[in-house]
Order: sequence, then C-alpha cells, then structure tokens
Amino acid sequence: HRYAVGEYIPAHKDIAGDVQIAVSLHQPAEENGGVLFFRFGDHVEPIIMETGDALIFLATKIEHYSNALLPTKQQPQPKKVVAVARYYFEHE
Repeated sequence: HRYAVGEYIPAHKDIAGDVQIAVSLHQPAEENGGVLFFRFGDHVEPIIMETGDALIFLATKIEHYSNALLPTKQQPQPKKVVAVARYYFEHE
C-alpha cells in the first residue's frame, strides 16, 4: 500500500486471515507520522519500523491502527510504502 499525505489506518482488528505480514518498503521520518500502533487493553505500543523491516502479527487478535502521514518543513511530500500479505491456514 502506498500512503498519501493525511492517510491513516483507523483502529480495528482484521476480520479474516490467521497471520499478517507487513514489510516496510519505504518509511518516512517519525515526525512525518504514519506510525503503526498496537493496542493491548489500556496499553498502546508504537511499532517503529524502518525501511526494510518486516512484521508478522495476528491481525485478527491485535487491535492496530496508525497515525496520519503528515508533511513537515523538512519533508513536505513524505512517502510511506508497505507490502502486506495475509495468510490463511487450513483449519480442521
């Protein structure tokens, strides 16, 4: 997915799939936003990724969201690109 300025992921748990893999193909500076967050009850954990990082998580069990991708004076046109794959296991 290629994120545009102002775009974000609203808080949710996925409704399908067993495992999600997210690979950061281009990550902007942290001050530009686009940071992924996991919520565990009352605790929110920022997931700071850099270009080239990969993350495997249970997207149907972990509430996740991101903040908006924002321009800054140093980077008026930030870019965030993430490759995402959802895997389904056979269930008996």
